[in-house]
Amino acid sequence: MQARIESVRDFVKRNQGLLLIALSQFFFSSMNVWAKLLTDVKPPAVPVSTFQLIFVRMSLTYVCAVIYMVTQKVDDWFLGPKEVRGLLVLRSCVGFLGLFSIYFSLRYLPLSDATVLTFLVPCCTLVMGFFFLGEGFSKKEAVAGLIALGGVVFIARPVDLFGGSSHDVEGETTNAQRLTAVGVSLLGVLGASAAYVTIRRIGKRAHALISVSMFSLCSCLISLIGLIVTRQAVVVPKGKGMLYLLLMGLAGFVAQFLLTMGLQREKAGRGSSALYLQLLFAVVWEKVIFDTTPDIWSGIGILLILASTLYVALSTQAKVVVPESSPEEQVLRRDSSSSSQGTIVSSEGELAEGRRREEAI
Repeated sequence: MQARIESVRDFVKRNQGLLLIALSQFFFSSMNVWAKLLTDVKPPAVPVSTFQLIFVRMSLTYVCAVIYMVTQKVDDWFLGPKEVRGLLVLRSCVGFLGLFSIYFSLRYLPLSDATVLTFLVPCCTLVMGFFFLGEGFSKKEAVAGLIALGGVVFIARPVDLFGGSSHDVEGETTNAQRLTAVGVSLLGVLGASAAYVTIRRIGKRAHALISVSMFSLCSCLISLIGLIVTRQAVVVPKGKGMLYLLLMGLAGFVAQFLLTMGLQREKAGRGSSALYLQLLFAVVWEKVIFDTTPDIWSGIGILLILASTLYVALSTQAKVVVPESSPEEQVLRRDSSSSSQGTIVSSEGELAEGRRREEAI
């Protein structure tokens, strides 16, 4: 018995970082669940708007980032160094698209579909890196990108190609709404990819958490402007709704903390493999909470996108490239190289991106 306990302890010790990252994906996926429960409601209940969700979510992230930077006496913590302020603002604005897309798509798409669409970011970033950073990519990686786009078609399922009703199987989401959600998700992929490219351009000229805090601050400002311009009412959830809102914020905070700790203890290549668990958790949540499972077309689309993303990640590792999942991972790799202390980072809606080691560390 004692030998078994020691064996388990040894396993946990050797895989501590990987286990922490895997657990973070559980909380990231649960955060999306609470967000979907807040936005995908039936009358007479009033859904919480996407802008309001972002404002609440990123306010917490901004406060945490600022507290850390102030206590650690980070220089230029408010706006960042002058020479990269423009890039920081650009990174924040395009990153907002990625954040907005995941919350918006959750209103009309199943959890697993909305999650897997974010895995298109690696393929899109390869193309953007080619045009804006002069980075090359192979023909096989280009083919993988096209296959991933094929997976998007299976998830979107336009009536002109697949036939059938203009409503989904449950009759609650129209084909037009589904296509709109997929379209917004694709815009979010472009935004997330542009954010990665901009982060690489910034390099080490700004402290890691400055990028995070600027992103959070800009997201709060843009979402606030969005609420005012669209004249959307601020919904104060009652009962379960308030609980969902609190759970969403708590899950996001815990997920960020666990991801931070995991990345500081695990190699990037090995750790990134645990990021794909979010899709598995999404499928489980979908069955347990919403009592639904992906249909055959969504299943095919998920497999195509997942296989293409894994191929891109593995091929970039073979070329001494470290796969990376999100802006927080990019940020934390640079931050942990100069400090062994933990940091709190942002955003769940941007996932699974393969990048070079010298920029990631």
